[in-house]
Amino acid sequence: MGFSSCHSFVLSTVSGTVLARPTHATFGAPRNACRRQNPELQLRVRRRSVSVMASQIPEEYLPAAAKGLVFDLDGTVMDTMSAHWRAWTDVTRELGLTITPEQFLGFAGRPTSGIFASLCEEQSKTIDIPAAVELKNARYHEVADDTKLVKPVVEILQAALARGLPCAIATGGDRFQVYPSLAKSGLWTPDNTSNFKAVVTCTDVTHGKPHPETYLKAAALLGVDPADCVGYEDAPLGMESIRRAGFLAAVDVTKIPG
Repeated sequence: MGFSSCHSFVLSTVSGTVLARPTHATFGAPRNACRRQNPELQLRVRRRSVSVMASQIPEEYLPAAAKGLVFDLDGTVMDTMSAHWRAWTDVTRELGLTITPEQFLGFAGRPTSGIFASLCEEQSKTIDIPAAVELKNARYHEVADDTKLVKPVVEILQAALARGLPCAIATGGDRFQVYPSLAKSGLWTPDNTSNFKAVVTCTDVTHGKPHPETYLKAAALLGVDPADCVGYEDAPLGMESIRRAGFLAAVDVTKIPG
């Protein structure tokens, strides 16, 4: 997606600045369960550790009936709120546009091009939107720490992989932002699909969130009936997309206690 709100941040404004305060929850996993290892993040942990961790994840977050899991990316798996906010404020200022924290959160789940289009319409501006998207993506990659992950969501992913459940990413971000981010984190590359069997971006669909196409395509690529899939999101538009796709469950990660 262009960006996404994140359960690990509480936003406030001080002199026009968005401040991020961590509020991560955990499920009591071993301290090293999510340790990053270069050059690739290895989500496999010892079977005993995974067993303990899985038993501590509530059924509402990882239903026993699930046959496939589909995760949003920004703000759900990756802790990217601050980087996206900085990129948006820098680029909109450069282009003669403005974006407020309220707009930033309200646009969550929409493709970057759609966000620029809305800002231009609201502010009666005309810009080269494809060029603006490239500029925003470049700025994001300059400031982002793409290896910073949302621990409780990664723990759910670990437990799912231990059960042998196929997992996918379904994001409103475009391929040119998403692929480098996933590669940098070590979570996924086209040649390393051990964690995510499929990655669906806004580049791969005709209709973005809240249309269900992104999640339906992810389920299809996993070979799992949507009714047997669980979706994970942090934004209202994404939650709507999951529900419209007819998934078994839609997990709002902002509701994870902590």
